[in-house]
Amino acid sequence: SSDDVVYRVRGRLMGIPKQMTISDASGNESASLKAQMFSPIKSRMTLTLEDGRTWELEGSFIEKEYAIASEGRPVVQITQKWVTIRDAYTLDVADGIDPGLALAVLWAVDRWVERD
Repeated sequence: SSDDVVYRVRGRLMGIPKQMTISDASGNESASLKAQMFSPIKSRMTLTLEDGRTWELEGSFIEKEYAIASEGRPVVQITQKWVTIRDAYTLDVADGIDPGLALAVLWAVDRWVERD
């Protein structure tokens, strides 16, 4: 059904450093997200996948325009559409990348920025 849980995002946004964990539907940790120093124009975060690989997120999280790369290779590009009443995004997801995980990362970053 369309109500099936694919990923869950939980965070510790008041701690230092802030951290969010993405888990699959069974509760197994899939990735953890940690931020580097924020700047108003460019921002960086690192996502560590359960297999040890890292994704580097870089861009303007406040303007919701950022890219995700793994080993220098683009894996996801996220852009917010500004002419909509509700939040709407374009996600360009590379072949072989789990779109559900890409959406979970988008949601985690969005919550992070709203609480920062």
